Amino acid sequence: MVADTHVGDHLPALPAEVLERFDGVDLIIHAGDVAQARVLDELREVAPVAAVRGNHDRGALRHLPLSVVVPAGPFRIGVTHGTRRRGIELPSSLLSVAAGRPVLLGFARQAVGRFTGVDMVVTGHLHLSFDHVVDGVRHFSPGAVFVNEMLAGRVPTHGPVPWAYRRYRKHIDDADRLPAIGFVEAGPDGLTTRRVMLERPIAVQRRPLRRR
Repeated sequence: MVADTHVGDHLPALPAEVLERFDGVDLIIHAGDVAQARVLDELREVAPVAAVRGNHDRGALRHLPLSVVVPAGPFRIGVTHGTRRRGIELPSSLLSVAAGRPVLLGFARQAVGRFTGVDMVVTGHLHLSFDHVVDGVRHFSPGAVFVNEMLAGRVPTHGPVPWAYRRYRKHIDDADRLPAIGFVEAGPDGLTTRRVMLERPIAVQRRPLRRR
């Protein structure tokens, strides 16, 4: 699975390594914030794609569902980006900046609560990795393909806003500062997950591309 590619918003193109890593899989799940429809076309050249709409998906991507359930052998996986109402998103963001660490305000529980009868729920949105059990359902996210450069430590952090990033960054696992994708496999013992870091440098689009 992959999430938060942000092609056109922040990245000029989908990294070729993503396509190479997915070679041979049965299904590719995109958990939202695709940003440009061509990303899904590229992924479909590798394997069938199940995608949901994120808060950055507009235009031709508006047709994507907010959530979907996909089969994985005898198991069912719920997929949702994780976008919440502004009344929750904004306080969560402000509290995270004030606390200098992620304040999620029940993010995983709300994501899991959108589904019934599933064995796993996968999300994107927060650009953070998760692999835990919530209300009896496994919640998994590999993190994001696009990672903010200040969060990743690739650019200097000076001034009042970067200071907040610097303080926030201290409480983020090193693994979440790197772009990653994930794999879910169905086996006799259930669903297993694997998070894979992208090894090649990813160029960041300095000015967001205009949507057509």
